[in-house]
Amino acid sequence: MKLNLRTRLTLILAVLVFFSCGLTGWLAVYRAKSVIEDEMLDQVKRISLHLDKKIEGDFEMIMARLGVINAAEGTKWQELKAELQRLVTAELVGSADEMGAAYHVEGRDWLVAVKEPPGGELFLRQLLRRVHQLENKNIWEEHLFTENGVQMIVRPLIRNDQIIGHVFVWRTIEPIENLVDKLKTEILLVFILTFVMGLAGVFWLSRALLTDVDKIKEGIQRLKFDLHSPLPKVGSELEEIAAAIETLSVSLLNLQEASKGLVASRYLDETLQRGLEMIERVFGAKYAAIFLYDEKADELSIKASIGLSREYVKTVRMKKGEGYSGRVMLTDLPSATDDLRRDERTVWVQMVRFEGIVSLLVVPLRGKGGLLGTIEVYTKHKHTFTPSEISLLSSLAHQIGLSVENAMLFEEMQTRAITDRLTGLYNQKQFYELLQSEIAAAQLYKKPLSLLMLDVDFFKQYNDTFGHPAGDRLLKEFARILVENVRPDDIVARYGGEEFAIILRETSLEQALDIAERIRQKVADSRFEGRLQQPSGRITCSIGIAQYPVHAKTLEDLVKRADEALYRAKYNGRNRVAYHLTFMDALLESLPAEEKNKLERLKTMITVINARDRYTFGHSERVMMLACKVGERMGLTAERLNLLQLAAYFHDIGKMEVTKEILCKEGDLTEAEWEQLKQHAVAGGAVVKTIPVLAEVALIIRHHHERYDGSGYPDGLAGDNIPLEARILAVVDAWDAMTSTRVFREAKGPEQALLEIREQSGKQFDPRIVEIFTALVEGGELNGPGSHQCRGHELRPL
Repeated sequence: MKLNLRTRLTLILAVLVFFSCGLTGWLAVYRAKSVIEDEMLDQVKRISLHLDKKIEGDFEMIMARLGVINAAEGTKWQELKAELQRLVTAELVGSADEMGAAYHVEGRDWLVAVKEPPGGELFLRQLLRRVHQLENKNIWEEHLFTENGVQMIVRPLIRNDQIIGHVFVWRTIEPIENLVDKLKTEILLVFILTFVMGLAGVFWLSRALLTDVDKIKEGIQRLKFDLHSPLPKVGSELEEIAAAIETLSVSLLNLQEASKGLVASRYLDETLQRGLEMIERVFGAKYAAIFLYDEKADELSIKASIGLSREYVKTVRMKKGEGYSGRVMLTDLPSATDDLRRDERTVWVQMVRFEGIVSLLVVPLRGKGGLLGTIEVYTKHKHTFTPSEISLLSSLAHQIGLSVENAMLFEEMQTRAITDRLTGLYNQKQFYELLQSEIAAAQLYKKPLSLLMLDVDFFKQYNDTFGHPAGDRLLKEFARILVENVRPDDIVARYGGEEFAIILRETSLEQALDIAERIRQKVADSRFEGRLQQPSGRITCSIGIAQYPVHAKTLEDLVKRADEALYRAKYNGRNRVAYHLTFMDALLESLPAEEKNKLERLKTMITVINARDRYTFGHSERVMMLACKVGERMGLTAERLNLLQLAAYFHDIGKMEVTKEILCKEGDLTEAEWEQLKQHAVAGGAVVKTIPVLAEVALIIRHHHERYDGSGYPDGLAGDNIPLEARILAVVDAWDAMTSTRVFREAKGPEQALLEIREQSGKQFDPRIVEIFTALVEGGELNGPGSHQCRGHELRPL
């Protein structure tokens, strides 16, 4: 039998209604069961928590009153049970048939129940064993068990971080069949109500659908006409509309695809390129350019283009008001021409002659903050741009402008994060990242890398004299000079304060010296504001150089070496260039080839001593610097200064023979320990003497602890019988020892140390050397950074 539409719809809706009724009834039963079980569980938890809090005082009170009870004492057991029952009786009022509770006391293994659950005490002890297993795994929390028709919570009783017992609270659970029986009247009512509402819905929906079907049939009858009558005009218009819709659909699809890429772009170059792709796909342009306006240069220039030659793109520059884009920047309105060949201005003649451009359309490129530039679209044939084309390109320019503005802001924020606000150079953080990258490249390609550290001389004095604004102007001008006097691939950064750094890629030490000297000379010749008030009558800078991998193998060491060279340049008089040259490097160069291996062993010994005694680390170089200062003031020849440097550097090498316990002992030395320590001068002289060319140096080391009055060691020499260089070492060694923190005392101040040296004049020290040393200290000539060699004197072969 064939069913009509009304019958089929009615049957479908009826099936859906009956199905919903059955589902509703089942959900009602399930929901009722869940609600009852949840209420039971909440009640059990609530009572167990309350009991846990309640027994905090009562349980301890009962235990104190009853005392220690053994399991065999029946009377006491009954008393305790009665007391415990009292604790929970009030909580179980009204629930006696359904709920119960019990206490378990650890140690005595008491189990006191207020109404036993199904299964009795045996069931409780089985649960207790399972709880103990969990607690042995450090799981101290409440445990929920549902079995034997009981829903039970077991909570540990914790006092002073120990479990002293457990409280059990349970409630019997009725079978689900009993719950259904109790709720069957409510469920039946819900089922009937749902069924009635479903039938009413079926009737209403079928009436509404059939009414709509009848209306549709009537409409079709009214719209019937002679399909064979000619409609050429309507057909033509419909075809045009369809074609326009198809074209618009393709354009919208292209716009959607291009917009995704444009919105996803974060960097300016990428955004400009995506913008041109959008113009090409949506507008159909084969030749186009995006101009951006540079406020500092006050000019428009092409930042991205399609179809134009590189030469033309590089040469085009326009001011505001010049050319079509320049006028658009002033008027903020689109501009177009159908034939550039009529315009005789140079830029357009060049465009027509070399690029073959004939027609031009320009629209403003605008962001939220204002005009950013323009977009130009070209054709190589005469073409009059329609209002719809102008409107479309303007719409595209609006979307591109917003993305360009966002990209410019993003790059500006990135630039701020890596550049110094005052000078515009890279900041210290970015300097370290770039230096690490350049070191990796130099290592990979086996190329040299040089690092310059620069410092403006007497900058603090300049700031104090002219103020911080003038100091900022000086730093900005100094930074400009640095950028102008390095190569395009070199990296200039502000390291901090008045200190700057330059990374020179693929640059040898000789090339770096030339660049540094050019910068130093340019700075010295510049006419800075306030230069005449500086100590030398001009602004100068000091420069230190270190090369990778010659002077250092790591980033940290390279910076350290360049910084050391910088401080040596400042110490030696400022306004000069110095490169890293360690004392031992210079010494190796000065020795004959056959002696170099022995010297390498001495270097190793110095390293070992430094590791054993942290005081010794740096002490030798400080003593060497101080000794050179005194020697220069006394007029020592270059040869004698050379000997003095070597003796100062190796004067403690004999400490290899002294145990670490003696060197680092915090208390007073015993007489035996003191005798062993005094032998380091003899041992040091003997070790150095193994290199024949250092024989005189060995003699100086042996006697640097002699006293001017003859009471020193090891040989008791006095006065001028002590080598002059040893007498100098005695003074500067004592000074550095007193002004340095030792394991057995704190460092003394310069004034106190100088007072003690002057008190020992003529006793421990040569009076003439004390007088010269005092003048150097009081004149502030010993406060500068240490130099690794005497000023004006290179180490020479001995």
